[in-house]
Amino acid sequence: MDERKEAASRISSRPPGYLECSRALERLSRFQDLARHHQRWAHQLKFARPIEALLARGTPENDRPEMLKREILRLIPLVSLDLRRAKVSSAFRMTTEEPGYDFEKQRPVPKETTRTYDVVGDYFLIPYHDGRAQFFDLLMASLEQGIGSYLEAQRSARLRKFNPLYWLAFVIQFPILVLEAAGLQSEEAHSAVLNIYGWTVRLVIVIILALAAAKLGVSIPWRELGSLFR
Repeated sequence: MDERKEAASRISSRPPGYLECSRALERLSRFQDLARHHQRWAHQLKFARPIEALLARGTPENDRPEMLKREILRLIPLVSLDLRRAKVSSAFRMTTEEPGYDFEKQRPVPKETTRTYDVVGDYFLIPYHDGRAQFFDLLMASLEQGIGSYLEAQRSARLRKFNPLYWLAFVIQFPILVLEAAGLQSEEAHSAVLNIYGWTVRLVIVIILALAAAKLGVSIPWRELGSLFR
């Protein structure tokens, strides 16, 4: 189990690719617009796409509230993962006053209660009512931070496409990704792959040196080259 967690950590630590960023951006933006229509705060609703673009075509108007809730529920786990991968926190602490009673003084006494909420994971548990628009703004702020992070990651992914070192690193890492996808995350499997890489790199160096020496008319120091394989 620990090996699988480590493998998952290695995969998640890789920068997301261009298409991964595009999908994350669409999920975050869609969740944002669905929440805007669901909560209907005027200062945010004006930025949302039309509700017809978010729900299935032909959805009856009376069914829209339930459909909005369903779409939000489907996106909650995905958006939570997107924000976590972007290292954006969606948790906050909220202190509220609740009615209490002091039995010694024989009178009601308000009691402060502090709870930790996740604006995405606990979306339907957060009390957005009673004019508490600041809680909704926290949700919008977390989503905007996630969108900003993925826009920058998308720009970096676009630049990486023209970097030969990135393609070389991907080719080298590809067999390890295949092993992890096949469930072969054992230390022995990784060691075997790394050993193969080591010998492959040495062989490539020897071939490059041999070709360079032949082109320059220099005698090939085979004894020194052989030491690379020891």
